[in-house]
Amino acid sequence: MPYLNLLSPADQKEVTRVRVLLLTHEIILFIFIFISIGSAGLLLARTLLEQKFQQTLLEKIPGSKEVAILNRDIRIINKQTLLIDRAIKLYHPWSPILVELATLTPPSVQIETMQIQNGATMLMRGHANTREELLTFKDRLEKSPYTVRLVIPLQSLAQDQDITFTVERTLNIEALTAL
Repeated sequence: MPYLNLLSPADQKEVTRVRVLLLTHEIILFIFIFISIGSAGLLLARTLLEQKFQQTLLEKIPGSKEVAILNRDIRIINKQTLLIDRAIKLYHPWSPILVELATLTPPSVQIETMQIQNGATMLMRGHANTREELLTFKDRLEKSPYTVRLVIPLQSLAQDQDITFTVERTLNIEALTAL
């Protein structure tokens, strides 16, 4: 059978070069896949060996179980200490505000409920005999170093006697933490 080549010598060199490049590409791709699978296997083997090593240490070395228990207890205590530290940083002494509130409240004004909202807003509901006593209470609270803002609804101030009121007092947290 005769061999007939219709390609020019330059095209024959180009075809040979392309075949060599394709073969090189396939070999490199095969090596990459082989290395990837091998490295995954080695990583799995390393993890299993580390676990087995830790298990052997805990079983064979006297006192290692106790050390592991102590380390766990230390981690728990450290977490609790962090929680306590955060709580201390967020703590505000309320005693000075309550003592001040008792001294600023006129005798005919009764505070029936008090709520602290968002750590900085005090909502008080109560009863005053007269508008003058409620205004006196309002003026005293506004002069307090612990008050940033004070809101009493106008409907409470519109009545002359036997007033059920609501006071929203925004507190000066910096003055509290300075104590």
